[in-house]
Amino acid sequence: MRLVCETDIEAPIEKTAKLLGNPANAIKWMQGLTDYKQISGEPGAPGATFCFIGETNFDGRIISRDLPNEFTFTLEGRDTFVTVTAKLSVLSPTKTHYTLDQEFKFTGASGGTAGPHVLTTIKERQHKDVQDFKRFVEAQPS
Repeated sequence: MRLVCETDIEAPIEKTAKLLGNPANAIKWMQGLTDYKQISGEPGAPGATFCFIGETNFDGRIISRDLPNEFTFTLEGRDTFVTVTAKLSVLSPTKTHYTLDQEFKFTGASGGTAGPHVLTTIKERQHKDVQDFKRFVEAQPS
């Protein structure tokens, strides 16, 4: 299942990319995350591994980093594997377009599918995460 959510951020692309490219920042804006642990590699660099700890724990791996344009990583949790691609583009010197593209694969008892309630919850969460990232970036000093 693939979900895409977009928004415009009132911040230059360089600032937005710097905040996006550091996975440790996620605990500052993602609801339910309480800690970030770097497992291996340079934080945010391709091949680096990390763990998000919170309501649900996820093991992550940075796949590619072409900032300020694109940043891709995977998250693996209980019964879920997600490929996350964040894309940034310049709208003006002080405004950035942000696209969050997530590909979900479900395993375990669900047999690789998710019911309508789960899909609605994931869509709502994705939208909230995008808006929370926007607020986080816009609140940071330039």
